[in-house]
Amino acid sequence: MKIPVVRMFTTGDQNTDFVEIDIEQDVNFIFRWRKTKHSAEVLAYHTSNGSFLSLNTMHEAAISFEKYGFKYFDASTIVNLKRVSETIPMENGSKVVFVDGNFTIVRSKHI
Repeated sequence: MKIPVVRMFTTGDQNTDFVEIDIEQDVNFIFRWRKTKHSAEVLAYHTSNGSFLSLNTMHEAAISFEKYGFKYFDASTIVNLKRVSETIPMENGSKVVFVDGNFTIVRSKHI
């Protein structure tokens, strides 16, 4: 099973900092890690190619999932564009309707 992760010590290159690792084939061990004394703990995955962390922020998720058709719509919503059936402009944003009838309201009008 592959999971999206971010390199523990990033290089600034999104192509190598945000990758997917295979739990069965790549991971030697997993432990809890925190960047600073007051940071939240996240899972750290140690592989032969370095150490990686679970995605922890919307920004990290947006970068990791962009290649699969996801787009950051506002500060709290990342949308899978492949599943959008329509967007409806509203006074303070947009209603994004998905192919299964579910929807979410986003603040962005620029979709």
